[in-house]
Amino acid sequence: MESNALAAMALMIALSAPAEKDTMIALVENFLIRHESQEIN
Repeated sequence: MESNALAAMALMIALSAPAEKDTMIALVENFLIRHESQEIN
């Protein structure tokens, strides 16, 4: 995964509304898990 993609996801979490932070973190975690499993296969 490109470092700019990781930076963009970190910014997305940092700039999200406080009420949405948990949702944004879960979204990024899910994306990273799926990306990692695709790299393994």
